[in-house]
Amino acid sequence: MAAKRLGSALGNVQGTSNQLLRVKTDESGFEFVNPASIPAYTLSNITTDRIIDGTTTTIDEIARVLGTLIQDLTDAGLTGAGGISAFTWSTSEQVWPFEKHNDGSTLYCKLVDCGTMPNTGTKGVAHGISSLTADKVFRLKIESYSTSYGTFYTVGGGWPSHATDCRLDTADNIILVTASSFWSSNNFSATAYIIYKH
Repeated sequence: MAAKRLGSALGNVQGTSNQLLRVKTDESGFEFVNPASIPAYTLSNITTDRIIDGTTTTIDEIARVLGTLIQDLTDAGLTGAGGISAFTWSTSEQVWPFEKHNDGSTLYCKLVDCGTMPNTGTKGVAHGISSLTADKVFRLKIESYSTSYGTFYTVGGGWPSHATDCRLDTADNIILVTASSFWSSNNFSATAYIIYKH
């Protein structure tokens, strides 16, 4: 339950590149901080080696293993300026690092640009996720913003006079539904955040 709550919180906040999220000192909420930098290392003439023989080893072997370890940490984003990178939503599929599915399987996530909201009707937007079905969706949230109206809105939220909804209608599309001409005329654009399993 705690993991789900944290995952939900992380899905609604965004820091700048390379920042870490932590609980505030007074425990009143979360805050982004810049981690201590880990210096970048320059490697040369390193042959990948992840085996150390504790009884018969050489300086060359230790150098190879150490160089491999540094390269592995670098590939994982754990070295260089800024240290650990903050999670950033992407239009490409990536692993959702904060939670597992109820059945223990790995979750994935993707951001989908839905373009302009429809007026008094429906709009289908291709999500580009292969073989996605409703039972594989862990969380679907769509947010909209109007540059001319100056309003941020979660689709499906409580705004009865301009009702909206969203759903996964088929394996190929996200469906946006509106019951008002308010949305497109006020230049509302929508973005979908999907968390799912394969």
